[in-house]
Amino acid sequence: MGTESKQLDPDVTLVAMRRLLSDIDAMTAKAIGEDDDDQAERWFESCAALRTTLADRFADLDEWLSGGGTLPKAWTQAPVEAVAETGTWEERTAAAVRELFSVETAREITEGEAFGPLVYRLRRYCEANDATAREALEAIDADARAFADTRADNPAAFLAKQLRELAGE
Repeated sequence: MGTESKQLDPDVTLVAMRRLLSDIDAMTAKAIGEDDDDQAERWFESCAALRTTLADRFADLDEWLSGGGTLPKAWTQAPVEAVAETGTWEERTAAAVRELFSVETAREITEGEAFGPLVYRLRRYCEANDATAREALEAIDADARAFADTRADNPAAFLAKQLRELAGE
């Protein structure tokens, strides 16, 4: 580890580490269930390579955190259930967005200028329909949610418009 501070996205790193753990688990199960000893050995060798990559990601995250970097959001934010009924509307909206959209899109939504209008539209919809924030977002057509998650220039504004249309406004 050098003295230079490298840029790291702790959220992306954590997702990668979790994926590596899942892949290691799956490959280990294949190796254990393999009747062909040579194939089982290849599976275990693949696991070893993934463990090395996992250790590297862990070292990167440790260096980041030890240098004063921020924790991954998954480690600092309450689950949706904890804020679904008791949090502020901003917290409820952010929690639902994190549950339904990719990490990158969720960050873009919650940190963008249109987050306030989205919170407003979501609150109005929830109060009129006795729905949770997640239920309100799930009421938006699945294709529209997918568009917001992958192609919308401003996903928060797009979702706010979708909620407005659902409410008939």
